[in-house]
Amino acid sequence: MNIMSASDSYMPIVYYDGYCGFCNTLITWLKRRGADKKVHLIPFQFVSNNATNELILVISGKYLEAGVAVHQLALYLGGWFKIPGAILGLFPTKLLNRLYYSFAANRYRWFGKTTCAIN
Repeated sequence: MNIMSASDSYMPIVYYDGYCGFCNTLITWLKRRGADKKVHLIPFQFVSNNATNELILVISGKYLEAGVAVHQLALYLGGWFKIPGAILGLFPTKLLNRLYYSFAANRYRWFGKTTCAIN
Protein backbone atom coordinates (compact mmCIF):
# COMPACT_ATOMS: atom_id res chain seq x y z
CA MET A 1 0.00 0.00 0.00
CA ASN A 2 1.53 3.31 -1.07
CA ILE A 3 0.47 6.02 1.38
CA MET A 4 1.14 9.03 -0.82
CA SER A 5 3.14 10.13 -3.82
CA ALA A 6 5.97 12.64 -4.14
CA SER A 7 3.60 15.11 -5.79
CA ASP A 8 1.56 15.72 -2.61
CA SER A 9 1.61 19.19 -1.08
CA TYR A 10 4.04 18.73 1.81
CA MET A 11 7.25 16.84 2.37
CA PRO A 12 7.27 13.85 4.69
CA ILE A 13 9.82 13.70 7.50
CA VAL A 14 12.34 10.90 7.98
CA TYR A 15 13.99 10.61 11.40
CA TYR A 16 17.14 8.50 11.46
CA ASP A 17 19.98 7.75 13.88
CA GLY A 18 22.61 10.43 13.30
CA TYR A 19 25.25 8.40 15.16
CA CYS A 20 24.90 5.30 12.98
CA GLY A 21 27.64 4.91 10.38
CA PHE A 22 25.30 2.98 8.05
CA CYS A 23 22.48 5.52 8.43
CA ASN A 24 24.75 8.49 7.69
CA THR A 25 26.25 6.79 4.65
CA LEU A 26 22.79 5.89 3.37
CA ILE A 27 21.46 9.43 3.94
CA THR A 28 24.43 10.93 2.09
CA TRP A 29 23.80 8.50 -0.79
CA LEU A 30 20.07 9.35 -0.83
CA LYS A 31 20.82 13.08 -0.89
CA ARG A 32 23.09 12.65 -3.91
CA ARG A 33 20.09 11.11 -5.66
CA GLY A 34 17.74 13.96 -4.75
CA ALA A 35 15.83 12.37 -1.87
CA ASP A 36 16.22 15.57 0.18
CA LYS A 37 14.05 17.31 -2.43
CA LYS A 38 11.21 14.90 -1.59
CA VAL A 39 11.58 14.32 2.18
CA HIS A 40 13.06 16.10 5.17
CA LEU A 41 15.95 13.99 6.50
CA ILE A 42 16.47 14.71 10.20
CA PRO A 43 18.71 12.93 12.72
CA PHE A 44 16.85 11.86 15.90
CA GLN A 45 19.48 13.63 17.95
CA PHE A 46 18.29 17.04 16.71
CA VAL A 47 14.87 16.32 18.19
CA SER A 48 15.51 14.16 21.27
CA ASN A 49 18.33 12.70 23.32
CA ASN A 50 16.42 9.40 23.39
CA ALA A 51 17.29 7.92 20.01
CA THR A 52 15.42 4.73 19.22
CA ASN A 53 16.27 1.74 17.07
CA GLU A 54 13.65 2.72 14.50
CA LEU A 55 13.74 4.73 11.35
CA ILE A 56 10.62 6.87 11.62
CA LEU A 57 8.65 8.21 8.67
CA VAL A 58 5.93 10.80 9.22
CA ILE A 59 3.85 10.90 6.07
CA SER A 60 0.28 11.93 5.31
CA GLY A 61 -0.50 12.33 9.01
CA LYS A 62 0.72 8.79 9.74
CA TYR A 63 3.64 7.74 11.92
CA LEU A 64 5.46 4.70 10.52
CA GLU A 65 8.49 3.00 11.97
CA ALA A 66 11.01 0.26 11.39
CA GLY A 67 10.61 -1.99 8.35
CA VAL A 68 7.25 -0.49 7.42
CA ALA A 69 8.87 2.96 7.28
CA VAL A 70 11.68 1.69 5.04
CA HIS A 71 9.15 0.02 2.73
CA GLN A 72 6.93 3.10 2.43
CA LEU A 73 9.91 5.44 2.03
CA ALA A 74 11.23 3.39 -0.90
CA LEU A 75 7.81 3.46 -2.57
CA TYR A 76 7.44 7.18 -1.91
CA LEU A 77 10.84 8.07 -3.37
CA GLY A 78 9.86 6.33 -6.59
CA GLY A 79 12.13 5.68 -9.55
CA TRP A 80 14.60 2.87 -8.91
CA PHE A 81 13.67 2.93 -5.23
CA LYS A 82 10.38 1.26 -6.16
CA ILE A 83 12.27 -1.98 -6.86
CA PRO A 84 13.47 -2.51 -3.25
CA GLY A 85 10.09 -1.14 -2.13
CA ALA A 86 8.30 -3.83 -4.12
CA ILE A 87 10.62 -6.52 -2.76
CA LEU A 88 10.06 -5.34 0.83
CA GLY A 89 6.32 -5.39 0.18
CA LEU A 90 6.51 -9.16 -0.32
CA PHE A 91 7.43 -9.66 3.35
CA PRO A 92 4.70 -9.90 5.99
CA THR A 93 4.87 -6.84 8.26
CA LYS A 94 5.85 -8.87 11.32
CA LEU A 95 8.80 -10.48 9.50
CA LEU A 96 9.82 -7.19 7.86
CA ASN A 97 9.98 -5.48 11.26
CA ARG A 98 11.77 -8.43 12.84
CA LEU A 99 14.48 -8.25 10.15
CA TYR A 100 14.71 -4.48 10.59
CA TYR A 101 15.15 -4.73 14.38
CA SER A 102 17.75 -7.46 13.98
CA PHE A 103 19.73 -5.18 11.66
CA ALA A 104 19.23 -2.17 13.97
CA ALA A 105 20.49 -4.10 17.00
CA ASN A 106 23.79 -4.79 15.21
CA ARG A 107 24.30 -1.60 13.21
CA TYR A 108 26.91 0.00 15.48
CA ARG A 109 28.93 -3.21 15.65
CA TRP A 110 28.85 -3.68 11.86
CA PHE A 111 29.14 -0.06 10.69
CA GLY A 112 30.44 1.85 13.70
CA LYS A 113 29.35 5.15 15.20
CA THR A 114 29.95 8.59 13.81
CA THR A 115 29.31 12.12 15.00
CA CYS A 116 25.82 13.46 14.54
CA ALA A 117 25.85 16.24 11.94
CA ILE A 118 23.66 17.52 9.17
CA ASN A 119 24.83 15.75 6.03
